[in-house]
Amino acid sequence: MSGLRLRHIAAVNPPIPCWDSIPDDEMLTFVPLEAVWPGRVDYSRQKPKSEVASGYTRFAEGDVIVPKITPTFEADRSTVVAGMPTRIGTGTTELHVIRPSAAVDARYVNYLVSSRMFLHGGEAEMIGVAGQKRVPDAWLRNCPVPVGSVGEQRAIADFLDQETARIDALVAAKRRMIELLWEQWQACLNDQIGTRSGLKLKHLLSAPLAYGVLVPRHDPDGVPMLRIMDLRSGEVDLATVSRIPQALSQEFRRTIVRAGDLIVSVVGTLGRAFEVTPVLQGANLNRPLARVQLLSDVSRQLLRWWFESEGFLDQAHLATAGDSAQPTLGLGDLKNFAINLPLDRAQWLAIEERLNRAWGKLDAMRSVLTRQIELLVEHRQALITAAVTGHLEIPGVAA
Repeated sequence: MSGLRLRHIAAVNPPIPCWDSIPDDEMLTFVPLEAVWPGRVDYSRQKPKSEVASGYTRFAEGDVIVPKITPTFEADRSTVVAGMPTRIGTGTTELHVIRPSAAVDARYVNYLVSSRMFLHGGEAEMIGVAGQKRVPDAWLRNCPVPVGSVGEQRAIADFLDQETARIDALVAAKRRMIELLWEQWQACLNDQIGTRSGLKLKHLLSAPLAYGVLVPRHDPDGVPMLRIMDLRSGEVDLATVSRIPQALSQEFRRTIVRAGDLIVSVVGTLGRAFEVTPVLQGANLNRPLARVQLLSDVSRQLLRWWFESEGFLDQAHLATAGDSAQPTLGLGDLKNFAINLPLDRAQWLAIEERLNRAWGKLDAMRSVLTRQIELLVEHRQALITAAVTGHLEIPGVAA
């Protein structure tokens, strides 16, 4: 295989030649970042051209789309655009578009950008502030890639299509097992917390509920600002969070957090909760999060679980049923939510102990499955890398 720059085999972030001839009222596929996954894209959203005429990425059937922002880039979520219901697609500006030339197979290009050499190289060249770093266009154009004949590319792509499908099926099965564990946990939560009428949240607060920063300004040397995405794993890495100027944090000092506070998501995905650890003390919050400060004798763990329970979510969905866009939970509504626990708080300790035991067992099984998925993903990436770099013997490909 010969080594070429990516720009020699594909156009990077090219224009759409027919764009100007498309009527303003024609519906086009719209793809936000969360709709892009390895090997698949959610094409269900559409918008008229007039709404996406500027400020959006444009792509066509057969293009390869690659997320450019951390941590989505490192997660290897590139894919070939295939089966799009409209002739042109538009989407988030956080996508790079690679349009393979006639000299290369699009599937092979997609495997190239899933290889370790590409992902590690792009990660090393990212620019921007922590939590907002992006792979630059110039690096992508000049990225060296191994390229054989079209026949060899197709042989490699055919081999990887088959092998990665097997791995992906195993990963999907294990993810389904994790989903079933989560369903089992939800059933346990609903059994222990249920839908009893109890105290209102406002009776357990030591301070008023508060929203986070409305319009963040970023400062790489500023105060950490937590976002919903920072809470997904249950652990927050201060090296990757966004940061805001000290003055802006003081302007929103009502949401500067301290150890033991609960943070809960109140916009979009509702009820995702997290207890602030000592290392996060002094951080601030983004607007979709709210700070919950509880009385000293209230169990943070039990209240965090309540935010995940059916009792909370039923009230949240009812309170946001009239929202036309994404659900946004008002703090006036939230403080009046029923906790769905017995009025006699002496009973709370036994409930917490039962939930702790159940969670311990389920979380141990989830951890095993998660590690198995990580190993399969690592194996998938190693296989792709070995295939495209010529370190794996594949029928139809010269050694």
